[in-house]
Formats: sequence, C-alpha cells, structure tokens
Amino acid sequence: MRRISRNTSEVFGGEVALVLFFLSVEVGQTWVRSFAESAVLGVAFLAVVIAPNLLRTYSLKESVFNVFQGLWIGVFGVLVGLGIATTSGFPDLLRFIPMTLLIISASFMCYNSFHSLLKFRIAR
Repeated sequence: MRRISRNTSEVFGGEVALVLFFLSVEVGQTWVRSFAESAVLGVAFLAVVIAPNLLRTYSLKESVFNVFQGLWIGVFGVLVGLGIATTSGFPDLLRFIPMTLLIISASFMCYNSFHSLLKFRIAR
C-alpha cells in the first residue's frame, strides 16, 4: 500500500480561500444589520473552514494549521465586511458585489471539483 504525501499548501486551495473570503465579507456586512442572517452565514463560514480539512488531511497537525489559516482569512474578510457596512459614503449598489463574487467563485469551485471527480483516467 502506498502512502500519499500531501503538501499543506495544497489542502487549503485557492478556490476555497476565495469562497471563504467573500463569505466572511458577507458575514461582516450582515453582522451590523441582522443577527439571524449572520448566524446562518456564520454556520456556513465554519463549514467552509472545517469541512475541507476533514476530507483531505491525514495528520492532526496539518488539519489544525489549515483551520487556523482559514480563520485568519475569515477574520480579515469579516473586518473588510464591517468596514464596508459601517462606511457612510459607500454606495448601496457596491454592497452587493461580495455576494455576487461569492456566487461566482463558489460556482467555479464546484465546477472544478466535479470536473476533477468525473474526468476519465486511462487504466494501466
């Protein structure tokens, strides 16, 4: 049986980081407006931080490192979202951009995941 070596930078990929950042910006924006909406988005945020690490890692050390890496991205995104929500001169039209980018990046991530899962490989 072969042991598969994994790189820690590989576990928390770019697509997941983009989805996490835009989701945390949305959490930061809704934190000021509605508690119920930010609670639901917060549960989704924790799922995005923790779920990829449960599925792809072997050691606890790599998993904890990647969860903290995701939390740092999330904290930065929440601060950006709070900054956008509390800025008085920010146009209302531009407040929808993080959710739009979240939908686009999540769609791209799902497409890449399904494509890598379903593509055919030649058996040797």
